[in-house]
Order: sequence, then C-alpha cells, then structure tokens
Amino acid sequence: MKYLFVLFLGISLSSFAQELNQVTIKGTIKGDNKGSDEIICRADGIPVLRQDMKNGNFEFKIQFEKPFYVSLFSEYDYKVKRDYQSACGLLIDRPGLIEISIENIDSGFKSATVTGLKSAQSYQFFSKGKRNIYDQISELTKKKNENGHVTSIDIELEKRRDSLEEKLLHPFLLEFIGNNKDAYVGIFALFESKDFIELDEIIKNFNEFSTELKNSIHGKYISEYITVL
Repeated sequence: MKYLFVLFLGISLSSFAQELNQVTIKGTIKGDNKGSDEIICRADGIPVLRQDMKNGNFEFKIQFEKPFYVSLFSEYDYKVKRDYQSACGLLIDRPGLIEISIENIDSGFKSATVTGLKSAQSYQFFSKGKRNIYDQISELTKKKNENGHVTSIDIELEKRRDSLEEKLLHPFLLEFIGNNKDAYVGIFALFESKDFIELDEIIKNFNEFSTELKNSIHGKYISEYITVL
C-alpha cells in the first residue's frame, strides 16, 4: 500500500512538473470558415501540430524546454483565401498562457490580438509594426499607369524603396531593440533585423545585452554572424 502511494505521488508530481513547464496557446476565431476547421502550429524543434477548431476555439499545449518561435495559421487561409502570408508569429521565452482572438477569419491570423505571455505580446507588436511599415513602403513605391493600374517597379523606385526602408524601418527596428535590452524578444529582434542594420550597430546593440541573453540560442546566432562577417 505504501509503495502504491509513493508511486501515485511520484506520478502526480511528475504531471504537476510537466504542467508547470507547459505553454498553452488558446484561440478564438469568429466568422464563417466554410468548413475549413484545421489550425496548424509550427514550432521550432517539434513536429507540426494540427487541430480542428470546435465552435471557433482551439488549444495547443507544448512542453517548454528553451525559448522558441511558433507560427500559427489556418486551413482557411491557404485553402479558401490562398493567403500564404497570414500566419501569426509568437515568441515564447518561458512557460505560460497565450490567448489569441481573431474577430474576423477573413482578416487572417496576422490580425490576431495576443494577450498573456509578455514575450508573445511584444513580438506581436514588433511584427505588426514591421508589416505596417512594409505596407506604407509598398504603397509609396507603386508605379501606376494612366488607368491607375500597378505596373512593374523600375530601378528608380527600387532606390526609393531602399531610401524609405532607411527612413521608416531602420529607426523602428533600433528603437524596439533598444527598448527591450532586458528581454529575450530584444535579442530575437536583433537577430531578425541583422540584414537591415549596419554591422557596427549590430555589434553595439549586441554588447549592451546581458551575458545571459548573449549566451542564449539567438544570442549565439548573432555572435556567429558577427564573427563570420
């Protein structure tokens, strides 16, 4: 009897430890999905997770071992809308709960409101900020003919695009990184932004992170990138 009690206690403690080290992603989606119920979750280092929504709700549970990035999208996006750029990206730096709300399925996962885990909220702000800037740049660099239709982008407009990236995107990236020097999302954002920032700026910003963050997965990626260059 004593052995059974110890065994039961061990199982209970093991289950409790697993729950403590778990990431839960809950989502609610409104709108007619036209029978396309499947939600897909791609995360670093684990097999692709798939789940059918129930009354517009879904939930994924993932064991946390180290910080990772998650991409969420729906069957509706790629089968009905043929929108392959509508995923919602989440940065997860610790166990916890993330809640996602989508008011209109036609707007896609990129329109999601994210609450819960701070790293996921911060990365969503970063991601939406970049998307808004890219939308502005695309609008400003469209070349239209006399009928108002968009034609190909010529060399001069490509130069203008580069100029607008320097004017609009560059300061946004540096400001976000500068405001998140104490968080994993900051080092992750620096890694994502390395192709848009000069090497001396990468080195300067990297050196301002803590030793712990510099030794993190993405911190090591940046260190290798700097070394190679």
